[in-house]
Amino acid sequence: MEDKIICSINSMKKGMLDNDYTFYESGKIKHFYDKSQWNLNHEEWLTESEITESEKERLIIGCPEEFKDRIKKILYP
Repeated sequence: MEDKIICSINSMKKGMLDNDYTFYESGKIKHFYDKSQWNLNHEEWLTESEITESEKERLIIGCPEEFKDRIKKILYP
């Protein structure tokens, strides 16, 4: 069975560089980001404990209202 996406949130803290988080119904979090304009398209799977408090706050602020409760439950289990 395919793990369904809840939503993707762009946490633009580095200007034009990608910094996207995709949240899945299973609780998985995929981070897709660029390290620099010459070092692009990195991907990693994270747990909520690997995300800083300031980044969690940024993600919740950037989250569409209809998904905020579900994303908060993933970030703060």
